[in-house]
Amino acid sequence: DHLKRDLRNDGFKGLIHIGVEPEWSKPLEKEFHLPFARWSPDVGETDVEYDAHRFARESVAYLAAKGRTKLAYLRTPARKSKRSPDLDGFWDEIRARNLPKPDIVQVVRTAVGARQEAEIQKGMARAIRDWQSRARGMPDGLVVDDDVSMRGVACALLAAGVKAPDELMVVTLA
Repeated sequence: DHLKRDLRNDGFKGLIHIGVEPEWSKPLEKEFHLPFARWSPDVGETDVEYDAHRFARESVAYLAAKGRTKLAYLRTPARKSKRSPDLDGFWDEIRARNLPKPDIVQVVRTAVGARQEAEIQKGMARAIRDWQSRARGMPDGLVVDDDVSMRGVACALLAAGVKAPDELMVVTLA
């Protein structure tokens, strides 16, 4: 109802619809005659193309160009997987540059909003503790798969006292 009120009163030119079931917006499209762009890869309906393989490759290349070679990747998929375009791209660039085996941290999204952020922060905090206690120490570069996850990562880094970018350079999709 709040969104409908806003759509009636404000000068919206269209809506970008991210990660929500496509049926949700169809009544709004009909009622308000606004263009909608959907990005819902998890539910299979999308108007936006996103090259996850390229994002991951370019992230590794950027960190390597900055001298970062001990890398980690935080993924927040809807379900755990060993293969996906982003993971393939990440591994392809790691191998192409002959970098050491990276850490892969997967926090499966089970909640939305603040609960999702708390899950990501908890998973990242656990990874940081593990990294700090091992002989080879922390990674020096981290790729985060999306900007929403980055908020939980930032909170975990801050709580652990990890200084970015001095100790850990972070790259994210935003």
